[in-house]
This record gives sequence, structure tokens and C-alpha cells, in this order.
Amino acid sequence: MPADQPASMLVCRFVAAVLERTIDLNDDAAHQRAVQAFVNELRPWMPPIIGRSRPHAPLFSHMEIEEETGQVSVEFTPEGLACFRGWLRRQGLDPILGTS
Repeated sequence: MPADQPASMLVCRFVAAVLERTIDLNDDAAHQRAVQAFVNELRPWMPPIIGRSRPHAPLFSHMEIEEETGQVSVEFTPEGLACFRGWLRRQGLDPILGTS
């Protein structure tokens, strides 16, 4: 990853992008629609076979935000990892090499 954007910071930015869309939604159906819309926006940057993942697949198998420190801990699902890599590509970063 670029020196000014360590991997952990990029994961935090990705989580923030997801939360911006979903944090105020109390209804499960509305939450799923918001996540699906986010995923759909990333499809042009995802490999075609992964881009057709199952609708409403969760992005994280675990996500925790430490209340006192704000530290974010996530475990991606396979769909979530594909979305994260697509999000990196949209940002102009290579998800493997960390360069544009």
C-alpha cells in the first residue's frame, strides 16, 4: 500500500463508506437495499464472476468498533473481500500491489 495509506486505514475508509449508507437504517430490508446499491456501484471494478455474487450477501462475517478507541476490527466474507478489492480499484489502487 502507499506509505500514506496503510492497509488498515484503507479498510477503515471502506467500512466508513459502507456505514455512511447504512448507519441510520433501522429496517433490515432498507439496510439490505443500501448494501446492495453500494455493491452494485462497485461492480464495474469487480471481476465478472465475483460481480454476480448472491444478492444481499453480507460484507463482513464480523465487525466491531471499539467504543473507547474507535478501533475497527473486521473479518470480510468472500463477497466483502471482493467488494473491498473493487472499492480499491475504484480508488485507483491495485488491491494486490497497492499501487495505482
